[in-house]
This record gives sequence, structure tokens and C-alpha cells, in this order.
Amino acid sequence: MSSPSLDLPPIDPKNSMALCATGITYRWYTDVQTTRGWRHPFFFNIMQVFDNFLPENEFRPVQQAFLSEDFPWFYNPRVIAGQTNPNLYQMCHSFYMNWEWQSQYRNLVAPVLNRLDILNPLRIKANLTFKMDDNYESGWHHDYEAAGKIQDHNTAIFYVTTSNGPTLFEDSKVECVENRLVLFKNKDKHCGTYATDAKERVVINFNFLSP
Repeated sequence: MSSPSLDLPPIDPKNSMALCATGITYRWYTDVQTTRGWRHPFFFNIMQVFDNFLPENEFRPVQQAFLSEDFPWFYNPRVIAGQTNPNLYQMCHSFYMNWEWQSQYRNLVAPVLNRLDILNPLRIKANLTFKMDDNYESGWHHDYEAAGKIQDHNTAIFYVTTSNGPTLFEDSKVECVENRLVLFKNKDKHCGTYATDAKERVVINFNFLSP
């Protein structure tokens, strides 16, 4: 199966940075509009929410590709390690793990990598959950741990679809709105929820080191 063709803006080699570990070239963005004003996303100590994160001409083809019948999803019988509800499951697609790309569809996450200037990814994974009869919670967790230790890095959740299944934090929540991105430190626990008003809830999780 061939990777979907996305009509994305071309990369300007005069205004880009190369990620040597993967051979991928990313465009350089100096600032991103956030709900808290203009601020480079890496310089943060509090959670930030980005609405209309990608331009429409970049976002819509990505969304259509994730929701197409041709995109490969893989069954995962659990949402998080140690979950208490055995009836919860999700579909996943791993893009990047263990310092290497694992998917031929990496062009689908390139727009977000470009805009966040992610040069040191740890893990990139898309999750899909289906409509349920209640807003079940997946369980509180840290996205990425190694050797039983909570890693000091950044986490971003990009919402591909809109639903009433928010992401919960210990002192707040972020509603699931398409083309929204929430950026926070990995030390902050969070909890996904299932939607009751949409056929599917699709998000992409990015775990990465600051440059």
C-alpha cells in the first residue's frame, strides 16, 4: 500500500533544519500563535493550548487521510498499562519509537513536527477510540516512561477530530477540538476519555526533548 499523497507546502531548503538521526528535513517556524499570545512553544513552564494549529490547507488533507479506509490502524487491547477497566481498548498507529521511524506514513505528522520544531522525538503515536455509551476514562498516566522513571521531556497532543471526549488534567481539562494542540510537560499526569457524540476520537501523541 502506498503512502497517501498530501498536498503540503514545499520545504524551503534555505529556511530549514535537518534531523540527522532520521534524515528528515523540517521547516523552521519562529513563532506559533497560542491562546496566550505569541510565544515560541519550547519556552514554557505551564500548559499551552494552540487552536487552529495548522493552516487549513495542511490540516484538512491530514484529517482526511487518518479517517480514510486505507489508513492502517492496529488493535491494542489496552489503553494504558495497568488499566482497571478490561473493556476499554483502542486502535493505534506507531510512527516513531526507539529512535527510528516505524511508519511509511510519516508525512502525515510532518506538519506538526515542522510547526513545533521537534528535532529530538522520543515517540510519536496516533490513537483512535470508538463511540461509547459513556465518557469512560482511560486512566491517569504519564505518556512516556523508561526504566520505571518519569522522563523529563515534553508532550503534545494533537486533536484530529472533534468530540465530547476531553483530555483531563489534575486541575483542568482540554476539550477535544479538531486542529487543536495542547503542549505540556511529561511530569503532568493526564487522562483520555471516550466520546459519546462521535463515531471516533482521533489524536496524535508526540513525546520529545527540547532542543
